[in-house]
Amino acid sequence: MSLTGCPPLPQATARERVAERVELMALLWQVLDGDTAYCANPRLLMVTKIVPELLEDSATTQLAALRETQGRDSIIKGLTADVHGSGADPAVHELAEALDSLSDRWDGLLQALAIPLHKAYRDMCQRAGQLVEGFDPAGDLQSLTGERDALTVAILPSLFLPPPQNGRHSSLVVSPDGAATGYLFYGFPLDNDPARFGINSSWLLGGAWHYAVTRFIERRWPALGKALQADPGLEAALTAALAAHRAQVAWPQCIAEHLTIALKCALCRQAGLADLIHRIFAKAQGAAFFDWFAEWTTELARDPESFVREFERLPEILAARQGELIETADATRSGPASINFALSSRQDRVLVVPDHWSEELSERIRRRWSLVSRAFERESTWRERSGPQDVCVIAFGQAGRDRLIDSLLDARGLTLDRSDDGGDVLVSLSPPDRALKPWQLAVAVHDPEVAGNFAAEHVMGLFHRTARFSDYQLVEGDGMTVEFA
Repeated sequence: MSLTGCPPLPQATARERVAERVELMALLWQVLDGDTAYCANPRLLMVTKIVPELLEDSATTQLAALRETQGRDSIIKGLTADVHGSGADPAVHELAEALDSLSDRWDGLLQALAIPLHKAYRDMCQRAGQLVEGFDPAGDLQSLTGERDALTVAILPSLFLPPPQNGRHSSLVVSPDGAATGYLFYGFPLDNDPARFGINSSWLLGGAWHYAVTRFIERRWPALGKALQADPGLEAALTAALAAHRAQVAWPQCIAEHLTIALKCALCRQAGLADLIHRIFAKAQGAAFFDWFAEWTTELARDPESFVREFERLPEILAARQGELIETADATRSGPASINFALSSRQDRVLVVPDHWSEELSERIRRRWSLVSRAFERESTWRERSGPQDVCVIAFGQAGRDRLIDSLLDARGLTLDRSDDGGDVLVSLSPPDRALKPWQLAVAVHDPEVAGNFAAEHVMGLFHRTARFSDYQLVEGDGMTVEFA
């Protein structure tokens, strides 16, 4: 019995082979991470301790070498492409073969653990499957635009990937005949409510729609992009309006970004789902024309028969109505509204710790937060250099003792109470008024050792501006209640 239940190679479907390879890779990734391992189901990490042979397996050796030059997302894309014969990196192909070999030997290697691990995987798939029942992203887009795409999407939960956002990965494989298969991978927690990590039908459907929307835009982008590039006056006017909202403005790609989010919102309205997460993403990315694009796509959606024809008129419509877009940008407030959107933003950020914390403790924090920043400074150094407020800050400190932390909490009227369980942490985002301006994230504790054991993965999936932890477990957050002026 394999980890995911994948049958032997000749009988396995492409989806089954992809699921097996990626899940094994995710487990071996945790093996290599050792004491800093973090996944959606921490209790299952015991397998990395009680099956030491995993560390010596050839697949682990191959993965360790690949991690020196590639990230997890790149490796997952390579493993998926290799299954479909789409020409993966030779080193990824070697890893794929080693993972297939490990799958064949799984029963004998894990022995009594093989069955409960497979049961956990099967239970996870059953629970996650309820969230995606009836999904048809290509059919949904056809209802909106009148155009059908040869696209199928496989949504594959994982026991050993981290929960979103850090543990979300995707891959799209296109066959020579133009048909496409999209894969969406994410860590699914068995012991916690998935909704606490933002995992729900709307979020998953948004990920599946991304493939359909992107392909729809790409089919028309050669002509649209060429027309937009041929209008320097329009480019100058709209990029100037966007410059107040984002650090970088690439023309005409910025228009494609607006279209992608607006079409997802149109699909949400068609399905009767809330589109708040996409609107917040637009604000976080400084897509300041978003409200105009959302209204425009809503108008197009009223007549699917003319949708494509009117969509292809976008360059001339933008030129004729550019004043409306500029007014929309002027009235828009941009910037990340929640912790996960701040941490996933493109802005540079620095980790700042108090001067009085030990070198050993500071090194632990540096390592546990390296996923979101490799820049690290003591508070005095950060204050001394010119323009400390020009860079986003993730500040650590003790409530009631450290000046930087207290100032960030006081500005938001927050305090950190002590609980009986200990391990108290208060994480608070102070967002900017514009997307390109720096934000500050406070990680407040009473006990410095708690900060040393608190990792970026604890907060990367949080749709909150403020979150309280006790015994390293999320106990309270303000949720998606943030509204923009």
